[in-house]
Amino acid sequence: MQVDSYSVHPLNNPSVPSLHSAAYAKLRIAAWVMRLLSAGYLVSVFWHIQDWWLDGERVARLMGNFLGKDLSAMQSWQRLTAMGVDLAALALLVMAVAYCWRFLGTLQQMTGFTETGVGYLMRCAWWGLACELLSLISRPFKTYLLTLHLSPADQQWRWSLQSGDVQSAILCVALLMFALMFSWALEIAEENRSFV
Repeated sequence: MQVDSYSVHPLNNPSVPSLHSAAYAKLRIAAWVMRLLSAGYLVSVFWHIQDWWLDGERVARLMGNFLGKDLSAMQSWQRLTAMGVDLAALALLVMAVAYCWRFLGTLQQMTGFTETGVGYLMRCAWWGLACELLSLISRPFKTYLLTLHLSPADQQWRWSLQSGDVQSAILCVALLMFALMFSWALEIAEENRSFV
């Protein structure tokens, strides 16, 4: 959809906040806070992944307790392969955050909600859901990797669900719902303009 530059200028479009309005200033601050938080979250996730998987003794001890198996003979390639799976999920999260940043950038351009911005938000939600889905379905595979050195009878395919998984899924579905609502609102606004 091509947008007329006249219609999106803040002085000509009453739906777009004024440059000096308190609401727009708060929106800009909130957008930058969200950018900083999302970037900090990525750094935190990467730190926890490498901190966990690179400590072989701790992985063997804690995962051994969790699975009820002796993992002291586990090879380093098993841990590093499991770490690679987590890094693949992190790559999906990076894509989600990148589209989040692009969406927040459209909010700071004073053009109001546009199809482009809504598309960014939609992609952010889908990439986030893909990250969460990969994290969930890869857990049995990672426990199998960590017990691959054991006899076939002792190898484990164990799945687990944590409260953070539910929270992440709720956040991603909420983002997707907001994107769909914004898209619907833009369609209504376009229909209303066609009647004028």
